[in-house]
Amino acid sequence: MNICVLANRARPGADEMVIAADLAERKKLLLEKADGVVIMVGGTGTLDEATEILELKKHGRTEKPVVLLNTAGFYDGLQQQFLRMEAEGFLPRPLSELVFFAEEPAAALRYLESAT
Repeated sequence: MNICVLANRARPGADEMVIAADLAERKKLLLEKADGVVIMVGGTGTLDEATEILELKKHGRTEKPVVLLNTAGFYDGLQQQFLRMEAEGFLPRPLSELVFFAEEPAAALRYLESAT
């Protein structure tokens, strides 16, 4: 998709539209520009971004707040997998220090406001 097509899809009134060449650049820009991260419903690229930011938090390389917005239970399975990782000792930090699971946007916003 070219930039002109993407620009036409931008949300009216958006402050900024950032276009990345690839997933690696997208993740780099996300970490540089974001004060916090909200993981929304998405595909494998979103999952890649989510696991990278959690891996960085796990090892203390960032302390940005991370919210997993579990719209309509989309990430129920992932949440269960993370809980299993925690229970079986694969996370050196409590899961609650890595990510906040929100069922609706208002809870995500409340968490971000309290974390920053």
